[in-house]
Amino acid sequence: MKKRLFNLSKTHASSGRVHSNPFRKIRNRKKLSLQKPNRAFVILGLSSLFLFICIVLYSFPSVLPQFESNTGTIVTPNTTVPSLSLFNSHLKSKNIQFDTMRVATESPTVVVYLSNGGYAYLDLNTPPAPQVDLLSLILSRISSEANPKKLKYVDLRADKPVIKF
Repeated sequence: MKKRLFNLSKTHASSGRVHSNPFRKIRNRKKLSLQKPNRAFVILGLSSLFLFICIVLYSFPSVLPQFESNTGTIVTPNTTVPSLSLFNSHLKSKNIQFDTMRVATESPTVVVYLSNGGYAYLDLNTPPAPQVDLLSLILSRISSEANPKKLKYVDLRADKPVIKF
């Protein structure tokens, strides 16, 4: 039989228990473990807290900051923008067939929906006559080709026109 050099199973003097590791003490206390809260209780607690805060703020309106409303004019119309009737008269004088004409809300742009299915972007800040003349020239060149392409749009807002088929 082989002799063991180290006796790893020693008994504790006070309890008489056998330990596998002589350097670690065994404690008879159980560890307290906090259980993970149920998700439903967390949601219920947060919603009840929100409801309580809303009730408190509703019952004491003086706690909330007061905002004064200014009844003055916030937006004034820009009177320097030419009207759509000016664009309409120039388009009719150049015999450009179109269905409708609308003003874009985000930029100073007039969108002309042409009767051939395409549309043209015109700038409101520049005079309508040169834009309509250029649009008339572009449309006449497209229609005079042997195989005219289907026009998607013509953008005349920049210095050089953009044409997409």
